[in-house]
Amino acid sequence: MPNPIFRNKVVLLTGAGSGIGRALAAELCAAGARLYASDRDAAALEQAAATWNGSPSPDLETLDVTDSLALRSWIQRCAQREGRLDYLFNNAGMGMAGEFRHMTAQDWEQVLAVNLSAVVHGCHEAFPIMARHGGGHLVNTASLLGISPSPLASLYSATKHGVIGLSNTLAMEGAALGIRVTAICPGYIDTAIFNNAPKRGTSKQAMLALLPWRLLPADQAARAILKGVAANKRLVVFPDHARLSAWLWKHLPGLYAALNKRLLEQHRREALS
Repeated sequence: MPNPIFRNKVVLLTGAGSGIGRALAAELCAAGARLYASDRDAAALEQAAATWNGSPSPDLETLDVTDSLALRSWIQRCAQREGRLDYLFNNAGMGMAGEFRHMTAQDWEQVLAVNLSAVVHGCHEAFPIMARHGGGHLVNTASLLGISPSPLASLYSATKHGVIGLSNTLAMEGAALGIRVTAICPGYIDTAIFNNAPKRGTSKQAMLALLPWRLLPADQAARAILKGVAANKRLVVFPDHARLSAWLWKHLPGLYAALNKRLLEQHRREALS
């Protein structure tokens, strides 16, 4: 059942055309949120919106979050139109798989721009707006890999660690201003990221072969996220395999490292075969 806490709330969501963003938008529309949804892929956004049911109808914006001026302008226009900004979901992101030694400087610049710089720009624009209007909620999509490291994910992990660090700091600075901040830390979700993420010295099949658990459907992920946001959790870590991984990294780092060493050795053997 849709969470009534989002009814009539002004919600901005990036990366709404696919994956977790698309599922979040569906849940928010069903809950009656005043949704402003953006994605850089106009066709994907239109197709996704056709499946969302709820009132009022969402407002759609074609937006590349790496264009900081366009991102800031969109946030300003939405807030001015509504007179407030209740939620900003900085959800747009991209993956990058492979060993660090195979990455290029351009790879780093691209992933940093989408996964970290865009979150910084979004928060930087929304934070003072929320402060002026008595509060709001920043929701930043990080990852399990922002908590516990993994081989073959150096770029992605670095950006998601940054998102968590930013979110934790903003939560402290925003508390007295009525601004809440949540970092979303999903494990492995069944989205197109495995297909779309650039790969360096690896493949989708090789990456999936390293996962000992099934991928969580995006609609279940969206419901877990909104439940955590509604409860004002600082970190939302899910599903069970993500909580287990985070626990192992914190409490049994030697075992965690040994398990990942075996996975990396397996991957290297298969990559050379």
